[in-house]
Amino acid sequence: MPIISDVLIWLLTTSGPPIAVLGLLGFIFREKWKQILAKSFQADVESLKHELTLEQQRHAASLVPELEAIKHDFQKELEAYKTSLIAKAEEIKLQSDTKRVTANRFAEIKFERLVALEKRLATSGANITALISYPNEIRKYEQVSEAVSKLEDLGEAQSEAEMFFTVDENRIIVSCFRNLSSMLTHVGPGKSIVPVDSPEGEALIVARLGAQNLIRKKIHEIAAV
Repeated sequence: MPIISDVLIWLLTTSGPPIAVLGLLGFIFREKWKQILAKSFQADVESLKHELTLEQQRHAASLVPELEAIKHDFQKELEAYKTSLIAKAEEIKLQSDTKRVTANRFAEIKFERLVALEKRLATSGANITALISYPNEIRKYEQVSEAVSKLEDLGEAQSEAEMFFTVDENRIIVSCFRNLSSMLTHVGPGKSIVPVDSPEGEALIVARLGAQNLIRKKIHEIAAV
């Protein structure tokens, strides 16, 4: 400390007032002390910064296994979640496919039964309408069993298709069936003839055509989907 030594030498050899000399000496030491404290504080700060850096590094190193474990667990949960989503999607797709297949099969059954009913109604209706209008010379006993067989087939078809009609629609079908059944008393040798243009014949034709048009309309609705 050359400067301090020079100052001390000057103070000791100066002839100035003692108070002024002591004051100046005190000022010099205070400034020197501030410098020492500043350097000490700076050293402490640097030491603390170094220790903090080391502590952060140690802490970061200690967190690596924990972070890896968390990452591993998260990955497992993510994979499990993905698997559950895939399974759920497959389940929904399966349900959707099942519903679609069921709906398609239901539509197929409905179409098949309505077509069968329309066909048998047309056949039995035309057959019975012809049998009740036959002249006596061409009437046979076999025609009775023929008419009964046609009506039995129609009744079976009507029973199988019943579920596809509303209550009012079923009334129309059943009314036609009963109308045809009532005509059995006019089938066969010796039975009274019912001409096509008679009130009974016309009522039978109207009932049959009304039922057939209803069935055909529902068939066309299915085909249009």
